[in-house]
Amino acid sequence: MALPGVGTFRLSISFLYMTDTDRSFPSMTDTSLFEQSFNIAWSVLQKTGELGEPNDAARFLFDEIARMMRCGERRRLLLSNSAIDAYRRRPVRLVR
Repeated sequence: MALPGVGTFRLSISFLYMTDTDRSFPSMTDTSLFEQSFNIAWSVLQKTGELGEPNDAARFLFDEIARMMRCGERRRLLLSNSAIDAYRRRPVRLVR
């Protein structure tokens, strides 16, 4: 999926498993739900000007949505809105 304002950034299966070896992701049938929820959250944050560094934001949203899906949540808007709220509440990293 190409994200507006990020060029050709793509969320792929390899991206889903990039870091933690113990990270599990819901079945492939949930990929579309995950992608839709991610796109909604990304779009809202981008349109409101709250989107920070694209890679950090993508990783944060990915982790939040995946965590909720591993807990059994399947409501698209709840997934995206919860990820948006968590992103807004996260501690901001200061760069010197």
